[in-house]
Amino acid sequence: MNIKSLYFLKNKKGVSEKLVAKWYEVANKTLDQNDEIMKSHTGVMDDESGHLILSKKKILFVEEKGTFSKSYNITLDIPYEIISKISDVGDKEIEITDKKGNRYLFEPSSSLNLVTMIEDEIKRFKET
Repeated sequence: MNIKSLYFLKNKKGVSEKLVAKWYEVANKTLDQNDEIMKSHTGVMDDESGHLILSKKKILFVEEKGTFSKSYNITLDIPYEIISKISDVGDKEIEITDKKGNRYLFEPSSSLNLVTMIEDEIKRFKET
């Protein structure tokens, strides 16, 4: 898994322990047993910072609030089967549109071709 939020440290006995970012834990609790997180990207959605997460079955956004004491909330949870369109908006943002016509704008913190990445995950989901 190529998620940057997973870290391994050695405890006092020299055994490696996995430390997981809190936002990852929050997102992982929403997944069923046949789903797993595949990719994540930091950025802004609806003027809130957080993490856009692509699992095998859906897109999530975990909002991250606070500086010293952080809180995490799932503000977007869309199964791939109800996504109708993914598109670039301007130079930086992507728009996710569901079958009900709801639109969600996400601005990644780095320049990636997220539209292609999300479309690839949806394609992989439909093939299974």
